[in-house]
Amino acid sequence: MSQGQGLQDAEVVTLHVGNLPFAATPEQLRELFAAHTAVVSIDIPNDPQTGQSRGFAFVSVPGPAAAVAEALDGQSLLGRRLRVSAAQEHRRQARGPFRH
Repeated sequence: MSQGQGLQDAEVVTLHVGNLPFAATPEQLRELFAAHTAVVSIDIPNDPQTGQSRGFAFVSVPGPAAAVAEALDGQSLLGRRLRVSAAQEHRRQARGPFRH
């Protein structure tokens, strides 16, 4: 079995990385995480109007990842202290015809 095959078979956990500098790149995040675990994927959402980073990212790693989140929470990247935790599943709420 190749190393890549092992990553595909392992449970994948998504971590939320908050307080991300707007200038941070996926490569910088991959380098930071690489000291602790393999990285399956990185998603840095952009604001649809400005194209600028929204200041957070999702990093998928082989699980379990509690030790990785603990090790990286509070680490500095480009002068900002990152907040790393397990990502929470986002549930959209049904909305009526009026917005308040």
